[in-house]
Amino acid sequence: MNSKYLIIIFLSGLAACGQQRGEVKALTSKADSITMLLQGAWFGEEYDEHAAFYIKDDSINYIEHFEKYKYFISNDTLDILTNPNTFKVDFIISKLTKDSLTLKDMRFSEAQKKKYWKQK
Repeated sequence: MNSKYLIIIFLSGLAACGQQRGEVKALTSKADSITMLLQGAWFGEEYDEHAAFYIKDDSINYIEHFEKYKYFISNDTLDILTNPNTFKVDFIISKLTKDSLTLKDMRFSEAQKKKYWKQK
């Protein structure tokens, strides 16, 4: 009789672990999707023939300042690690499509929206 209860508890634990793995996989695939959409050159609001920044793989390159930083995605936040990789800048991704991006800069008391687009 006791072994039946142990088997039920064991199977319940396995089911819970599987559910948590599914949630982690869904979050990972969302971050992967965002990362894929972010890849490429992004231009700012002002007319400029040069991109404001370029994202390739796990790095963001600021064209004007010749600076390159690591970034990562967590939920709807773009986190950029600046040199020496100790200071983190957070941007909330308000909108992201294959050719447009709107970020909220969280460094200011009133979040400032910045809009970018990819050149076709």
